[in-house]
Amino acid sequence: MRAVEPDNEMPGLNINGWALGREVTFKISFDGKIETFISTLDDLIQCLQAAEGTLNSVSEEHRR
Repeated sequence: MRAVEPDNEMPGLNINGWALGREVTFKISFDGKIETFISTLDDLIQCLQAAEGTLNSVSEEHRR
């Protein structure tokens, strides 16, 4: 979960995440401009994709 935590705090943004087995769930709320919220979601998705790629690489190396 720490890999996708925001680097800086944004007023009005609340992100809670938890993992259960192989599933990750986020509850996100934002009291601000929709454009800023969409940008924040885009950043979160990019971080999740990077974390997934890293985990897949590590898993492949471990299987060898």
